Amino acid sequence: MATAMTPELYEKLFPEDYIRRCLESGARPDARSLLTGRPVSFNRTKTGSCLVKLGSSCALATVQFAVGTPAIATPDQGELDLQVLLTGVCASKFSTQRTTDEAQSLSSIVSRTLIGSHVVDLRDFSIESGKAAWKVVLTVLFLDHDGNALDTAFLAAMMALRDLRFPAITVSSDFIVSLAPEGEDGLPFPVHQSIVPTTFGMYKGHLLVDPTAQEEDVLEGTTTVLYNTDGEFCGVYKSGGSVIAGETLTRCMKLARARTLELAPRMT
Repeated sequence: MATAMTPELYEKLFPEDYIRRCLESGARPDARSLLTGRPVSFNRTKTGSCLVKLGSSCALATVQFAVGTPAIATPDQGELDLQVLLTGVCASKFSTQRTTDEAQSLSSIVSRTLIGSHVVDLRDFSIESGKAAWKVVLTVLFLDHDGNALDTAFLAAMMALRDLRFPAITVSSDFIVSLAPEGEDGLPFPVHQSIVPTTFGMYKGHLLVDPTAQEEDVLEGTTTVLYNTDGEFCGVYKSGGSVIAGETLTRCMKLARARTLELAPRMT
């Protein structure tokens, strides 16, 4: 006797066709509409950590401080060392033994955006020009990877820096940096603006917000649009695929700005 083809079995056997049928019907495998993002939650502490959940994607960002000698070319600047970690814990496709290309790419994009968009200013990391500066070590560890890692990693990294303070220190006459006596507060860590990334996936003429890992497997490309919480445009990043049409980009920008302003009250 032939077994009836259930939606679950069809999805496993023909994943791309299943998603195509969902998108053409205006729905998605997780029942969202094409232009609806997943819920976002922030859980941050003043000790420099933040757990961000974007749907089922989940990342923990932690911050550590070190003191070093600034580079000769930039004597009045410190350093931001940001690393995104994708291991077998968050998804079986990742190795527990080595850094993946995706993790390296995410680390580079998030770091460049935090600095290039003036979320942080490396001059604020200076302790004594040419003598000592802070090295801020920011690690984003994925606990679960269900797509849209860029938005998840960026939000975790940025929110971990909010409400943060530099360790209280003393600087001797010969520029030796030591921790100040316990109980003293260090200077606030300056975060100059808050930015929200919104990633869009493109598939056969369809535009969808915040793609899942299942959807990413069939996408033709993605575009990430960045706005700050004042509603000001901060940039766009495109990964793969054909050139995006001007009207499509305009639509993405409008949707991204609306999503950013919706999240803004929760990011202060």
